[in-house]
Amino acid sequence: MKKSELEVIKKIAEGITIEKGEVIKSIIEGFDEPEKMSFGGFNAKSYLPEIVVERKGGKRDYFIFAPKYSKKMITEEFAKWIFFNIQSKKDNGKFLLICKEEDKEKLAELLGNKQITAELLSY
Repeated sequence: MKKSELEVIKKIAEGITIEKGEVIKSIIEGFDEPEKMSFGGFNAKSYLPEIVVERKGGKRDYFIFAPKYSKKMITEEFAKWIFFNIQSKKDNGKFLLICKEEDKEKLAELLGNKQITAELLSY
């Protein structure tokens, strides 16, 4: 991940408001690192969220960084988005996709077509 992308993640992580007892985990230095997650199984691919907010009542919000929009990016990222869409629903939380402002409209259309529920955070 590029340094500029890590800076975006850092600003978002530092700007998240939490209540007492809630925890922010992030791939950014200064936070506890989130755990890799997978669907399970012998050869299951695992995914590492960029930010996880563990809220009261066992709720979890997952923040995932979307690289610059391209057909190749979609192919590489799509399984990860499906996974975190499902996982956020299981955890009664939100799936938030961090994207470039110029990609927001294209990604919103793609996510809608594929019935993936995600909140888009653009930078």
